[in-house]
Formats: sequence, C-alpha cells, structure tokens
Amino acid sequence: MQNTLSAVEKELLLRQQAMEMHKRKAVESAQSAADLKLHHEKYHAQMKEAQQVVAEKTSVLEAEAYKTKRLHVRYSIA
Repeated sequence: MQNTLSAVEKELLLRQQAMEMHKRKAVESAQSAADLKLHHEKYHAQMKEAQQVVAEKTSVLEAEAYKTKRLHVRYSIA
C-alpha cells in the first residue's frame, strides 16, 4: 500500500506540473491573442483611412475630369 501511495503521489506531482505548464501556456496564448487583436485593429483603422483618402482623391479626379471634358466641349464648339 505504501508503494501505491508513493506512485499516486508521484502521478499527482507530475499532473500538477503539467497543469502549471498548461496554465502558463494559456496565459501566453491569451497575451498573444490580445497583441494580435491590437495589431488587427490598428491595421484595420489604417485601411479605413486609406480607403477614405482614395475615395476623396477619386472624387477630386472625377470632378477635374468633368471640368476638362466641359472645357473640351466648350472650345470644340466655339
């Protein structure tokens, strides 16, 4: 019975060590996930900003193209 108790205690110790290792890995994974989420949010914000800039520049270019076309039409007829 003493041998069985000793074996069970060793098993318990090994399982506790494994549990602590898994806890540390879980904490590291949670931190990594939080870091990745922050990076994702940062890049998403940059992408939205770039899309807004592109939309504004496209609008300006379309307005300029319209003005240019009107000038061509105006001076072609005259």
